[in-house]
Amino acid sequence: LFEDAGKNPELGKYLSWLRLTSGGTPTFFDVYAWAAADLFTQLAIELGGKLTRAAVLQAVRGVRNFTDSGLVPPQNPGLKQTGKCLSVVQLVNGKWVRRTPYPYTCGSLIDSGVGG
Repeated sequence: LFEDAGKNPELGKYLSWLRLTSGGTPTFFDVYAWAAADLFTQLAIELGGKLTRAAVLQAVRGVRNFTDSGLVPPQNPGLKQTGKCLSVVQLVNGKWVRRTPYPYTCGSLIDSGVGG
C-alpha cells in the first residue's frame, strides 16, 4: 500500500521521485520497474568498467532474496523465481485496506507459478 511509505523508506523515496519527476500516479508495475532499475544500477556499479550484457546476466544469476531495501517482497531473480510472499488488500469504501500482516505474508503455499 502506498500509504505505507512512512514505514518503508524505499517506498517513500520512490514516491518522492515520482512526484518530483512526473507528478504521476504510482502503480504496482512502477514499483517493480523501480526495483528492477535499482537492481541493474547496483550490479552495474559492482561490475564497474566491465559492464556488458553477458556480465550483467551472470551477475543476476547470483542474486537471491532481492527486496530493494524492503520495497518488494523477497524475489529470487537469480533462479528466475518469484517470491513466496504476498499482501492481501481489499477495497473498502474507496480505500485499500490491508488484510494480512505488514509487510508481507510468506509461506510455501504461496506460488505464482513462475519459475518453479
